[in-house]
Amino acid sequence: MPLTSLLFVSILGSAAASPVVNNFVLQGSRTSAPQGFANLGPADDSSLLNLRIALQSSNITGLEKALLDVSNPSSSNYGKHLSRAQVNAFVTPTDEATAVVKTWLASHGLVAKTVSSAGDWLSVSLNTSQANDMMAAKYENFQHIGSRTLSFSLPAEVANFVAHIHPTITFKNPVGPVLSTPKPVSADDLPTPCGFGARYLGTIWERRLRYRRRRGVYLHYIPDHRAFRLPVRYLGGLHRRHIPRDCFLLLRWGFSNLWSTPDDQADAVAAYLTLQGPTNAGLFNISGRGYPDISAQGNDVPIIVDGQLAFTGGTSASTPTFASVIALLNDQLIAAGKSPLGLLNPWLYANPGSTPIPRCSTT
Repeated sequence: MPLTSLLFVSILGSAAASPVVNNFVLQGSRTSAPQGFANLGPADDSSLLNLRIALQSSNITGLEKALLDVSNPSSSNYGKHLSRAQVNAFVTPTDEATAVVKTWLASHGLVAKTVSSAGDWLSVSLNTSQANDMMAAKYENFQHIGSRTLSFSLPAEVANFVAHIHPTITFKNPVGPVLSTPKPVSADDLPTPCGFGARYLGTIWERRLRYRRRRGVYLHYIPDHRAFRLPVRYLGGLHRRHIPRDCFLLLRWGFSNLWSTPDDQADAVAAYLTLQGPTNAGLFNISGRGYPDISAQGNDVPIIVDGQLAFTGGTSASTPTFASVIALLNDQLIAAGKSPLGLLNPWLYANPGSTPIPRCSTT
């Protein structure tokens, strides 16, 4: 008997006994919806859900290794970015994974549609009642976002082959950027971020010692008045507060309690820890991933709203600022017949130079 037929008989047998049985494996849960998402009550059983199912990739470790290789300036493969076909070869799920998941869906009378070139994403439409039964879920309606469930599970024989299902427990931020009142502004009023002259596009101004717990990560502030560069992970926002007009204060940085130091920043973190010595020993995770990697202006960022100049802020403003700089660099590389930069971290940490920033007294 073919593999798919055997799988169908096995899964159909358990599904026929009960749609929610003891062999379900919890895939994700949350105690409540995030702030700002009011619960509007249970979703109607007959309402339609369009589920997207991500299958486990066959060789995600190999993809990561290949990505780091082409992004490492010391590698002979640097800049030889992967084609879509090469990426697909890594992320395409195994035949078994595809067969198991499609058979599970078929046992509930559903036919999935493949929606990615690698075959790792499936799409299926079903009513809320079916989704609740198939995934031991409880879909409810939430303000701003529609139907979501606070937990979902999968049969044990299916769970190992599914990376994620959407929509389930994820909630997007319902709050957009906070904008100041649009007003006419001259070019002289626009801030000039000194940080863009720096190696890591930012200045860390050391202030009083403070620790704050936020999403499992301690934010680390050093009690000193020296200024130095700390090459760490993520992109941070720089804020001008009680320092020269063209200089900035990086408000959030530190070491993760959840993720270990990646190879590309190991030397930079080691150098920082050596500089620190015993200062604040035991108060932060010395083996954690440091952040941010780079920073850009995150306060009073000028944007155009309905034809008028306004200001916004936060890392959602810093990110496109930095991305536009990289886009300009990539334009120059492509025009010269070279490959674009690709993944930046290995390149950033392999070139730890610095440039003095006038009036900011830092590098």
